[in-house]
Amino acid sequence: MSATVRKSSDIQLAREVVLRVARWLREEGEDFPAGVLEWTEREHMWRGFTGRQTRDKRNSLNPALAAEIRAYAALHPEMSQDEIGRVFDVAGGRVSEALAGHDWSPGKRKRRK
Repeated sequence: MSATVRKSSDIQLAREVVLRVARWLREEGEDFPAGVLEWTEREHMWRGFTGRQTRDKRNSLNPALAAEIRAYAALHPEMSQDEIGRVFDVAGGRVSEALAGHDWSPGKRKRRK
């Protein structure tokens, strides 16, 4: 007994095959099934948007919050940046930027000197 190996789907290839078959059916005078295949490709064979739908609801970083994060991180060296971010409700990447000394004044996002 052999195991069936499943491959990941290739939507673009599937669309091309469906449209090729639809063209062949039209050439053979089979307009209705060709139309069904074209409709299927158009309505059901496209991936939906998978990106962020809403704005990140966590706190924005500002100079005062960045200073608090730096002070808290100095008192808690055993905590990861992600854990510190959860304390302040900011993304772990923002904690990294605060610790690196970025200038979070309005209109600026540069590293402090």
